[in-house]
Amino acid sequence: INYTSSLPTQDIEITLKFEDEQYTSLNGTYNLSSIENSVYNQLIQAGIKLPQLTSTEGKIDLSQLIENLQTKNGETTTNKIAVRVKANNRWSSEEGQEYTIQTKTPEFTITVYPKNIWTKEFSVTPLTLENVTAGNFLKLSQNIKYQYSLDGQSGWQDLSADMTVRDLNPANKYYVRSVYRDVIYSDIVQVTTYPILNLENGNMESWTDKELGYYYNLLAWNKKPLMTYYPWTTEPYWNTNNEFTTRLRDKWSPPLSIIYLYNSFPAVSYTKIANSGTWAAELRSTAAGRGNTATSDLEFNKVPGELFLGGITVNKSGTDASPDDNYVIDEGIAFSSRPTGIQFSYEYLPYGNDEWKAYVAIFDANNKIIAENSFTNGEQVSNYRTTTIIFNYINDDNIVPAKIYVYFASSKYRGNELPYRSADVTTWIGDSQRTDKTLVGSILRIDDISLVYDK
Repeated sequence: INYTSSLPTQDIEITLKFEDEQYTSLNGTYNLSSIENSVYNQLIQAGIKLPQLTSTEGKIDLSQLIENLQTKNGETTTNKIAVRVKANNRWSSEEGQEYTIQTKTPEFTITVYPKNIWTKEFSVTPLTLENVTAGNFLKLSQNIKYQYSLDGQSGWQDLSADMTVRDLNPANKYYVRSVYRDVIYSDIVQVTTYPILNLENGNMESWTDKELGYYYNLLAWNKKPLMTYYPWTTEPYWNTNNEFTTRLRDKWSPPLSIIYLYNSFPAVSYTKIANSGTWAAELRSTAAGRGNTATSDLEFNKVPGELFLGGITVNKSGTDASPDDNYVIDEGIAFSSRPTGIQFSYEYLPYGNDEWKAYVAIFDANNKIIAENSFTNGEQVSNYRTTTIIFNYINDDNIVPAKIYVYFASSKYRGNELPYRSADVTTWIGDSQRTDKTLVGSILRIDDISLVYDK
């Protein structure tokens, strides 16, 4: 509050009417010309800086006072200060100029971003400028705390220093709020932890095998059933690229089928060489396919064995003499949780200088990758080894999972880079085995696939 006078001031009169309970003891009228030192010091300590008399101008500085004013249990307080100045034996007014300072309830919100919600914990985001719709951000941030409750009505508990609530139940509702000076509350926000979703048939125990045509053995003049394998019993979940590697199986209907082992062979089947249980998946690189002859093979037929979550579309184009086939994997299946990683057990029998590959990804509803990682290794592993791949999530506040993709391949190569040879391959048909000579490369066995939920 600034003032000026034509002659030096003789007195200043201040009348205080505080509703703020911190300062009601100061209510009253004071004259600087006769104020007691103890009262003067109380006003100074309250943040009211008073001027010296005898000058022709001055100011009453209330900035420190205003910084400390509070509401009354969240309700607006009205504080009034009236001032008049005396100079040349005259007062500036009879009752003084009155000023009103209202301290209103601050308004603020609390934020829990989707990226900070997991199956067993979630984190609250500290107060930001965007959270404050009314009030002083710096003051609020110095005197605010955060709480959570199981029902949003009672049992509120303060959050720890890292703003994280741990050891929660999956797929459960919790409630959070921010509190200013223990009397002013934000709106309550509901937080739902993600469910723990397991991968179906992750233990590779469920399979369907089918006879689809025959192999023709020219020397023995007999036929063997052409088998293909599906890693499910009723509904597809896991899938393979068998639809591509055995696509010639329906060229003719039995008994006229004369498909040769260099024209069709399943890239994936089950095996009793398992980490646990009865069965595991066996992925093998193969070069058998349409258009091959006994002495030559085509580049597009050289593919790894692939096990994945998703669908597959096989395209057959051209003629048998000049084919041009390919396939496309529809990556992923619907999924609505946030695992931290994926664990599985594997064996690997590489051929040549080969490496197997695993890739995992989580997508949002717009098919944008929000987490992924990959793994390759060429080491021979003859006894099952268990490993974990961690999901690396992108730093996006609003990520929400909608689809998951898991992919295993017996080789990271394909086409002419794929190492292979003509060799005997033993496959299972139920509890029986048989051995066929075909074009084959590295073999990867996969078992006990499970998602990891560490938080």
